[in-house]
Amino acid sequence: MVSGPLRRGDPDRIGGYLITGRLGEGGQGVVYLGEGDGGEKVAIKVMRGGIERSFEKEVAAARQVAEFCTARVLAADLDHDPPYVASEHIDGPSLAAVVEAEGVVRGAVLHRLAVGTATALTAIHRAGVVHRDFKPGNVLIGPDGPRVIDFGIARLANVTATTRGLMGTPPYMAPEQFDAGQVGPATDVFAWGSTMTYAATGRPPFGGDTFAAIAYRILHGEPELGDLAEPLRSIVARCLAKDPARRPSARDVLLELLGEARTGDVTGALRQGRLTATVEGAPVTRRRLLLAGGVAATALAVTGGVFWRWGTGSPSPGPLSIPTVPGTPTLGGGTSTPAPASAGSTPAAVNASASAPAPSTRVSSSPPGPPPARSAELVAAVESAVLAAPVADFTFEGQLTDSDFLGTATGRLGYGGVDAEASQYGTGFDMRVRMRSGKARKVAVLWEEGRQETYLDARRVKDQADPPEALSMAEMVIVTASVDVILDLAIQTTRITREGRLYSGQLVTTRAPAAVVDKLSEITGGWTPEQLERQSTIQWRLRLDADDRPATFDFDWRALLHGSRTTSPFRTVYRDWRAGTVTIS
Repeated sequence: MVSGPLRRGDPDRIGGYLITGRLGEGGQGVVYLGEGDGGEKVAIKVMRGGIERSFEKEVAAARQVAEFCTARVLAADLDHDPPYVASEHIDGPSLAAVVEAEGVVRGAVLHRLAVGTATALTAIHRAGVVHRDFKPGNVLIGPDGPRVIDFGIARLANVTATTRGLMGTPPYMAPEQFDAGQVGPATDVFAWGSTMTYAATGRPPFGGDTFAAIAYRILHGEPELGDLAEPLRSIVARCLAKDPARRPSARDVLLELLGEARTGDVTGALRQGRLTATVEGAPVTRRRLLLAGGVAATALAVTGGVFWRWGTGSPSPGPLSIPTVPGTPTLGGGTSTPAPASAGSTPAAVNASASAPAPSTRVSSSPPGPPPARSAELVAAVESAVLAAPVADFTFEGQLTDSDFLGTATGRLGYGGVDAEASQYGTGFDMRVRMRSGKARKVAVLWEEGRQETYLDARRVKDQADPPEALSMAEMVIVTASVDVILDLAIQTTRITREGRLYSGQLVTTRAPAAVVDKLSEITGGWTPEQLERQSTIQWRLRLDADDRPATFDFDWRALLHGSRTTSPFRTVYRDWRAGTVTIS
């Protein structure tokens, strides 16, 4: 939110804050931009006239709201002259300003906006607070995603609305606000539906002309949703029901947007909603496939001693000419020619495969849209595209410099939901790996929310205390090629460069997903986070296809070794993204 200049008579300081500008003015008072002793920026709402004692409840309730896509209340002094409330300053325009200047919001960006604002309302209602004035002007688009602001007219949920006047902004008010009905959380849900309609169509669902006309349509008319697309359209339509009892709760809206059951954990949904709406500082993926106790723990017994020999000063084995899997990309580009398999070397097919739908089920866009321009759009577009077509074939090649590790892999990967009754795992890898030794092994790792099955050459692996080299190789594929890692690296990268559909970035190793950091710590023989931060970085390059799905991904780990900088490259090529799941039959 852009600040304006101070006016004659405006204070120089309020409480412990230096006043530097004006952010806005409303019915209850003026909002100033302030600065704390540490230089932090705050929004200070100064109240005009006398303060009702019920305002103390507003402040207390606002402080109960957990920080999930909302602006935190930092301080308040109702005995100060004038009384004020200081909140976290969100550096960004309002949703109203964005739509007015740039046009309506579409696709994955609209989905992220819906998730972020539903997350905020869920947190607000969970604290027993009703916003009462949810609207596009009270949604700020900050550098880390949407934030809901202005609890200035919020009261505890069991407090009846005032009968002395209307509270709210007419185009975003609910029917009960016009006829002296009970105002509660359902009122905010109605306003949320109106706000999402405005974001997607450029106008509120009941118009924005005269007060009388708006009130009549809200009380008696049907909403105009324009070309608001499914599945958001159906959710919004339910939120705009005339009867508050027929509207879903903010919690139910959030869970539906996240694709979770209504019995889902609220705290977990709040965290996931914040991650989905966040631009930087946290991963945004719906699921984390690198779980403790999963494949990331299979190679602990071998990675420190077999791959890296830094402590011994062993020379690098140099480039190796190893037998490779058909179609495996080389690090320099192109594909390799497979060596003939020796007698008896072909492993039995594992009892896991990816569903291969008919060509008509393949998901594509025609014509392709422009490539995502910003990091938030990149992550949202890739995840949305992959969730729509979650299965792909892939080929992989990678090596750890100054080590014996050099290998290839080819197979299928899956990303997405789970059907427990059908034993379908939405996230998994089914691959054939080949190490320097030249022997190919079949590895399948399939899991969802902690349930994991690992197969080696068609046999389920139960004891992973001393895993073979093939499982360690599979682990490196997962931590450098999975969609989750791609999205997490993108969201953690401060500056991403783009050339067409090629994106690249660099970050210190310790900002990578935890499983990646843990793996790299293991292969170095136990480097501490401080050592990894000082002595290594990750550089990545992602090329998208015309439908915003990964086409190639390069993961380069750069480390300082014996006074020299080394690069360990890992490259994955993805093709034939399609509907389906990775299954265990």
